[in-house]
Amino acid sequence: MSRQPGEPVARHVSMRESEHFTVYVIDPDPAIRDSVELLLESGTVDVLGFENAKAFLSQYTDKSACCLLVENALPDINGMKLISDIRKSGSAIPIALMTNSTDQGLAPLAAQLGINCIMRKPLRSQPLLDQVEIMRLSAKSD
Repeated sequence: MSRQPGEPVARHVSMRESEHFTVYVIDPDPAIRDSVELLLESGTVDVLGFENAKAFLSQYTDKSACCLLVENALPDINGMKLISDIRKSGSAIPIALMTNSTDQGLAPLAAQLGINCIMRKPLRSQPLLDQVEIMRLSAKSD
C-alpha cells in the first residue's frame, strides 16, 4: 500500500485502551518518521507522521492529548515558525524541536516559545522515549 506525499501515517500502539495520546512527527525525512513510529510501538500512543508543516496543519486539531516532534528544517516553513504559529493560536501542547544544528542560539527562542526540549539528531532511543513520556504526562496534567 503506497502513501501519497504529505499523507499521514498512523500507527496505533496501545498497552492500555483507556489512554489515548497522539505523537505528531513533522519531519521531511521518511526514515526519521518511520524510526520514531517503530520506536514508539512499545508505548501507549498513536503516531502520525507528516513530511511538512502544511500537511500537518491540514490534519491537526488541538482537541486531543498530544505532543509534537518538529524538525526545525522543514521544506515549506521553518519549524520554529510553525511552533510560533501554534503558540499564537493559544495552544500549550508539549513540543520537542528536532535539529541537526549545534547552534546555541536556538535555546533562547525555544524557551520563549515554550518548547519542552531541543533534541539533536541523530536521535537516541532512550532519550526520545523519555521525552515523549514527559510530554505525555505534561499534556495529561493540563
